[in-house]
Amino acid sequence: SESRSITMAIVDVESMTDVQIFDFETGTQGWEGSQTVTTTDEISVDPAGHSLKMCRSAGDYATPEEYIQRSVTLPNRAKVYLSYYINWYIDPRNTGSTVYYGKIDRVKAYVNGVLALEAIKEFLKINYPNRGYRDKWIKVGLDLSDYAGQTVTIKLAYRAVYYVTAPKFPICGLFDRIVIGGSD
Repeated sequence: SESRSITMAIVDVESMTDVQIFDFETGTQGWEGSQTVTTTDEISVDPAGHSLKMCRSAGDYATPEEYIQRSVTLPNRAKVYLSYYINWYIDPRNTGSTVYYGKIDRVKAYVNGVLALEAIKEFLKINYPNRGYRDKWIKVGLDLSDYAGQTVTIKLAYRAVYYVTAPKFPICGLFDRIVIGGSD
């Protein structure tokens, strides 16, 4: 059996000295995805805010991991952290008495293509809706201090799993309030 260790810390990234906030009020702000990325005002962590939405096309299930990514220059500080929120939308269509639905069972973060964080469903304590938006956002954080002052590519990923084999309807990943902060 494989064992892993994890260090957890509570960090208020938004109160750090140097802060970059991507809240998607003015568009995608340079974030690109494995699928088409749009902004939506349907759901956000901020009242009347926007989030970044990326949906896998119905019937397109060849890619097991969906992601958004962007190049950013990190603050040149002793401590640098990233935090973000993730949620998802499950297409509410159904056929007869069968509801087609799925879940996100894995959340990952990469820095320059190297896996820096992986959280599985058991750790995330996710409750799954069978359609529509999930009722709560998951906040994820990552220590980027080893990359302070560097320009890096941040990739935020998730894996969707379906409960019914066909037809499969879209599961959309939603990202919001991506914050990078640094302080000494």
